[in-house]
Amino acid sequence: MTAGVALLLTACYTLLLGLSGPRLLARLHRAATRAPGVGLHAVTALATSWGAAVVSTGLLLVVEVTGGVGLAALIELCVATVCAVFGSPAEPNAPALIALAVPAAALGRLGWCALARGYREWRWSARHRTMLGSVGCRRRLQGTRVWLLPTGQPSAYCVGGPGARVVLSQGTLDTLDTDELAAVIAHERAHLRGRHHLLLGWLRTLDAAFPGVPLLRRAAPLAAELAEWAADDAAARGRDRRVVARAIAAMAPALVAAALAAGGGVVVERVRRLVRPAPGGSAWPRTLIAAVTATALATAAVVLLAPISATTFGVSCGMI
Repeated sequence: MTAGVALLLTACYTLLLGLSGPRLLARLHRAATRAPGVGLHAVTALATSWGAAVVSTGLLLVVEVTGGVGLAALIELCVATVCAVFGSPAEPNAPALIALAVPAAALGRLGWCALARGYREWRWSARHRTMLGSVGCRRRLQGTRVWLLPTGQPSAYCVGGPGARVVLSQGTLDTLDTDELAAVIAHERAHLRGRHHLLLGWLRTLDAAFPGVPLLRRAAPLAAELAEWAADDAAARGRDRRVVARAIAAMAPALVAAALAAGGGVVVERVRRLVRPAPGGSAWPRTLIAAVTATALATAAVVLLAPISATTFGVSCGMI
């Protein structure tokens, strides 16, 4: 495949997925009612595939501008640019330098947003640990070590990252009975076990790095909802789903910033799913979601390998 053809196909894929992504996500949302955990990974795969396509489009543009010689031309471009900066008579390849700015800007923007979000979350987590150490106490409830806060407001959430922890308030213990408390703790443990904070953080980073993209704008809130559904289903395994629904309703006011709270998400929809689960018997939702995930990941791999393939084509045709 020539660099021009690969560039055209990758650019069309990026544009099509970015613009029509919300419609595809809406279909995934309906299918994920019975498989929210799988749906969460499908949404993440789609957004990641779009990000990979953006970077690949920029790299293919460099390959196309440099005549298909790819890596060799990039090395020559870097040497020429350094020589020009330090006064050598060598002249940089201006078109290639401009083309190189596309993937560099995309990766630079993504890296900056990731560092900024990581720093903010690290600071929040550090302050939160200090707060827990000063006003909270460690307890073992339902076989799980938790931090207990001496506040009357019902609150239950988890904090991911190093030293991941489940946090409960005294108001939660006063509000919930034993079975409901067990369901809430199981819900928070499911968030930590599924690394939901990492998936949501990645999607929000993509959305912040590339604002205005319809796919990314819809992917982050949809993933947050699917994460709550998946944790609800995990909490409902082996216990009455109505108990989990009552616990969610009781914790609805307990929203905590930067944490996965038991009362988060659209509470009415979460309770409805638990009280009236979708009828079983059909495997097509899981099959659809698995197909979308596999296709998105395969496409991401293909578009990332496209610049290498185009460069190899240039070498085999004697362009170097």
